[in-house]
Amino acid sequence: MRERVVKYLSYYVALVAVLLVVRFATRGSEAELRDLTQQAETLVTQSSTLRRDISKLESPARVREWAVQNKMRPFSTAPMETASLEPLSVVLAAEVISQKLKVDTRWR
Repeated sequence: MRERVVKYLSYYVALVAVLLVVRFATRGSEAELRDLTQQAETLVTQSSTLRRDISKLESPARVREWAVQNKMRPFSTAPMETASLEPLSVVLAAEVISQKLKVDTRWR
């Protein structure tokens, strides 16, 4: 019985020693972790602000205003012109259809 008590007591002492070493090794981490958390919060705030600013700049009204300032006009008010296109000749179409597809495979 006494051997069992000594064995478990030695495990307990070893565990306490390991925990003390870990605590001693990481004692400076708290301040660094707080600083990193603060930086992360600042970056998230900046990111949301920049996203909001970008959405304002890319809004349809803003793009339309920019287009008018650069002397562009809406498609609906642009003059419509038509053109007649001639169909492909039968000989050219038959030549295109008769060409075979050629595939080269190169192994590297």
